[in-house]
Amino acid sequence: MNLSIIIVLSLSFKNKSHTHCIVVCIAISLFINSQHHPLLFIVEYQISPSMLWYPCMYEQSVVEHLLKTQFHDFIERVKTTDCQAELRRLLKNGPPIYISDKNALPIIDVDVDGEEVGEDKDKSDTAQSQSQSYICSLWYANNPDKEISSKLHGAVEGDDRDNLWTELKEFLVEEGKEPGDEDNGKEE
Repeated sequence: MNLSIIIVLSLSFKNKSHTHCIVVCIAISLFINSQHHPLLFIVEYQISPSMLWYPCMYEQSVVEHLLKTQFHDFIERVKTTDCQAELRRLLKNGPPIYISDKNALPIIDVDVDGEEVGEDKDKSDTAQSQSQSYICSLWYANNPDKEISSKLHGAVEGDDRDNLWTELKEFLVEEGKEPGDEDNGKEE
C-alpha cells in the first residue's frame, strides 16, 4: 500500500562528506511495508559554486519526479500559455538545466567566509548560467556512496540550449501588447 502524507522529520546523520543536524521533509510518500524505512528517502543537495550541502524538503521519489518532468513541463508551459507576461517570465532565464524548487531546494547564497546570507529566489526559479549558483548534485540516503547529477532529463546545454531559447522566444508577441501583459515586477 502506498500512502502519501505530509510529515515533519528531525534527525542527525553524517555522510562521509557532510553532516546535517535537522532534516525536514514536507512531502513524503511512505510505503506501508516492512522493507521500507522513511529515513531511506532523505535527499540532500549540493550548491555550486560554494559546494555546500543542504537538506532537501522533499523526499526521494518527489525529487526523482522533478528531475524527470521539470524540463518538459517548462517547454509545455512556454508552448501553451496564452499570457505574454507569463511567457516573458518563463523565458527570462532560458530553459532550465538543473533541478530547482524555491521552497524545497532553495539556493542559499554564502559569503566569502562560508556564512549563509539568505535565499536568492531569482536563481532558484529557472535556469542557471555559469555565473549563478545552482544545484549541482543530489545525494540519497538509501545510496550513501553515490552522488546523483541534478541535470534535468531532456535538458540541453551550450549552443543547443541557446538555439532552443531562441526558438522558444518566437512565441513572444511584442506588437499588440495589452495592458495586462506587463510584468509589473511580478515574480512567479
